[in-house]
Amino acid sequence: MADKKDAIKFEERLQDELVSKSNRYYNLAQEIIITTEDKLRIALMDYAKALKIKTGWVSPVTFFITLLAVLTTATFRDWIFPSATWQAIFVLLTIGAGGWIIASLRQLRSSKFEMNDLIQQLKKESKKLSSEEQGT
Repeated sequence: MADKKDAIKFEERLQDELVSKSNRYYNLAQEIIITTEDKLRIALMDYAKALKIKTGWVSPVTFFITLLAVLTTATFRDWIFPSATWQAIFVLLTIGAGGWIIASLRQLRSSKFEMNDLIQQLKKESKKLSSEEQGT
């Protein structure tokens, strides 16, 4: 029984020693953004548009790869149109998909809207209140 009490006392002393020698860091400062619904809606629509641009290259690349696979593996036959016409249609579609890729990559390169930009947009035109002005 004495061994158990000594072990508990040892653990308590060890814990006290570790806690007293440990460094503690607190990062509790916060910024609170208070805004209206319409400003938030506009900022979120801009952010959603930027996210759509970021993934806008996926569809044209997928379409382009599919058309390339068709062009390299298909044997075009006469059906409604002559086989040469079908082949020309697929070549033109592939060229169009390539142009679509280039356009979407240009849009992606020009779009630099990030999460921090969204936050800055919400903070813009806001009056910064100090702790004293807030009544805290």
